[in-house]
Amino acid sequence: MKKDGAMEVVMSQQLEELQEKIEYHFTDEKLLRNALTHSSYANEKHWPYEKNNERLEFLGDAVLEVFSSDHIFRENSKMVEGKMTKLRASLVCEMSLASSAREIGLGQYLFLGKGEKMTGGAKRDSILSDAFEAVLGAIYLDGGFEPAKEFVERFVMSDIEKKQLFYDSKTVLQELVQSHKKTDSDISYPVEEESGPDHDKVFEVEKLLDEKEKNEVLAFVGDGINDAPVLSRADIGIAMGALGSDAAIEAADIVLMDDDPSKIATAMNISAKTLKIVHQNIVFALMVKFICLFLGAIGIANMWIAIFADVGVMVLAVLNATRCLVYKD
Repeated sequence: MKKDGAMEVVMSQQLEELQEKIEYHFTDEKLLRNALTHSSYANEKHWPYEKNNERLEFLGDAVLEVFSSDHIFRENSKMVEGKMTKLRASLVCEMSLASSAREIGLGQYLFLGKGEKMTGGAKRDSILSDAFEAVLGAIYLDGGFEPAKEFVERFVMSDIEKKQLFYDSKTVLQELVQSHKKTDSDISYPVEEESGPDHDKVFEVEKLLDEKEKNEVLAFVGDGINDAPVLSRADIGIAMGALGSDAAIEAADIVLMDDDPSKIATAMNISAKTLKIVHQNIVFALMVKFICLFLGAIGIANMWIAIFADVGVMVLAVLNATRCLVYKD
């Protein structure tokens, strides 16, 4: 009993410290506790579903969209609709919200299950961004419109120039694939199958470019144990290296060591450049050899031309290939 009492005192102190950081004090502190409770912790405690922060996250997401849209609309009177949408997407994407959560040290106040703690859940972008939205939802329920708006203005709409650099990974992938596609059709993200409890789901997701043809490729990005089967089934499995599970990393074809999905675009650009250089070398080598064969057949070619056709072409091809070492975004 004494131990439980001591833990309750520590938790109360931590909640008070967090409220000082966000500059808002809750009338109903239970809402804040609810917002900080991850589903893994609630499941370990055998609490009912409404005790975790997922419902508050849903509400906070809606509140954030309204306030961020309002701010962008009022502050950018001449910005066209497309650019406003892109700006909002960069401000409220997972990486941006996780960055805002880290500014207030939100990770240290989260109630996580033992498994999530051991795998670095308090530092994971997805958990931090969800908790940030849940805290916003809790503020909205507790204090209403104005405190929630102030929270968004202070922690989301600050340093917009920096946060414009963030992109939602799905948006980055969609824009990149669209730029390489010959058709104007959209990428679809249908969920083919979903099983397991809410806190430990196994998803079988297929990203289809309309109808997958033989020359098209299916890629899947994941970081959890439950993503491993899909990573191995996809044509290209991409895992997060820093915070991803060992199972996901083992199953993946590509590992992003800094957990930055925008590196997928970089890898595709480097690949395209490399293939272009390979094709150049093949065409150049074959062209020189055919010319030398023709000259030899009519009796013009000598030993030095033959050496050039062999060693010289190899040296020039290697020098051309060194261009792969230089890449600029």
